[in-house]
Amino acid sequence: SKRDSGELAKMYTKLERLFIDREIARLQERLGGLSAITKRPDAFVVVDTKRETHAIREIKAAGLPIIGIMSSDCDLKDATYPIVTNDSSRATVTLVL
Repeated sequence: SKRDSGELAKMYTKLERLFIDREIARLQERLGGLSAITKRPDAFVVVDTKRETHAIREIKAAGLPIIGIMSSDCDLKDATYPIVTNDSSRATVTLVL
């Protein structure tokens, strides 16, 4: 909001504002998540639920079902519909999808 109102132009140099704009764009890309989606999906498919913990938390907070392709080292509670298989193998994931 400070960037949009012009307050940053008074407080920071041009180079500092450039770094701030890049950081805002990076955070928006990584943490924007489900906020930009206009229609709620029926379900999400997540490959390797252990690695995608942030996405799992965000999807659960939205109350959507999760189809999880996971290895035996993942927690089965992370997915509504778990599919336990080798999630490291590209061929296996392609076959399941």
